[in-house]
Amino acid sequence: MPTPPGGSHGPLLLPFAGLRYEESVAGPLGSLVAPPHTELGPSLRSARLASSPYTVTHLERPEYSPGDGPAVRRWLAEGALVEDEPGYYVVRQRREDGREHRFLLAALLVGPETDGRVHPHESTIPEAVVSRVERLRATGVDSEPVLLVDDAGGHTARLVASAEELGAHVATGRTTAAAPLSLDVWHLRDPAVVESITVDMSRHDLLIADGHHRFAAVREMARASGATQRLLVAVGDQRSWPLDLVSLHRVAPIGAWDALLAAACEVEEVDAEPAAVLTVLRGLSDPWVVLAGADRALCLRTDPTLAAGAGAGAWVDTVLAGSGLEDRTVRYEPDAGAALHRRPADSLGVLIPRPTLAGVRAVVDRGGHMGRKTTSFRPKPLAGTVLRLR
Repeated sequence: MPTPPGGSHGPLLLPFAGLRYEESVAGPLGSLVAPPHTELGPSLRSARLASSPYTVTHLERPEYSPGDGPAVRRWLAEGALVEDEPGYYVVRQRREDGREHRFLLAALLVGPETDGRVHPHESTIPEAVVSRVERLRATGVDSEPVLLVDDAGGHTARLVASAEELGAHVATGRTTAAAPLSLDVWHLRDPAVVESITVDMSRHDLLIADGHHRFAAVREMARASGATQRLLVAVGDQRSWPLDLVSLHRVAPIGAWDALLAAACEVEEVDAEPAAVLTVLRGLSDPWVVLAGADRALCLRTDPTLAAGAGAGAWVDTVLAGSGLEDRTVRYEPDAGAALHRRPADSLGVLIPRPTLAGVRAVVDRGGHMGRKTTSFRPKPLAGTVLRLR
């Protein structure tokens, strides 16, 4: 990826004063954290809001915890949250099968203009960015980190791997979700360790994996104020604890069928039986997609010029937008099988081949953005493990 303008390697990540739950007041950590807010459907969100007055989901929107001032300030006053001395954090999420992921939690410096070291790879919706600015100002807290991917490895990754020896173990917990996770948090505040991470990470190029709208919102806040802002991020090292990268498929009204077919460069008929469609999908790569209806399935070769070479997902979004479809009529589904089996009868599935990190970076290096919600890096860091006041 490009070197920052002028070869500058000023600080990119900084330590921060994290907020953590005081379990004697708020309850067990595992019952208070949550999946990323965008992954909570209405029923699960309602259940979480009802489960505890301190679950992190209350901090997603001000209306979820109405009262006098931001809920995060009330929780601090009530002793449900405590504020640490500034430092970095290492969060370990370990699955029951033993697979673990470690994330470095830090404050990302976000200026009014891009400095060349943080790379969005998906486009955003302007209205959603405005909404996120309002929400961040009203809630006064970063309740979940923006996920960044680093594939450089090296010094900081080794420090993260040694968190048990270098940091203070400040929290542990176990989630009670359908896929239980054990959580451990270490606070890195030794001045030499903090300085070492700050200097090393100033030389890294980071890819935004999840949280494009929050990042764009904080950049807008920087532009409006003329001052650099800070944003809570979780950095995952792809060499040491690789995240899975999957596609987000589209489920759209059946009326989009003709528009997608007309825009394709090539069309091949395939067996419409769902198992056969999934087999075909596994053998495809960009620029192909699969178009699946009730009793017909096609492989479409997308036109890279239509979406400026930004990938099959961007092509699909461009065609759907050009057909007059409203955004709200398109659903995004990470599970290709669900996009085939659990879609309404009057809809179609557009299945996008599994992306690669190299392919994503190639689009970014060309100065492009992939379609909205085209990729999903998993697992994501949980919301609420460590918070940050805005």
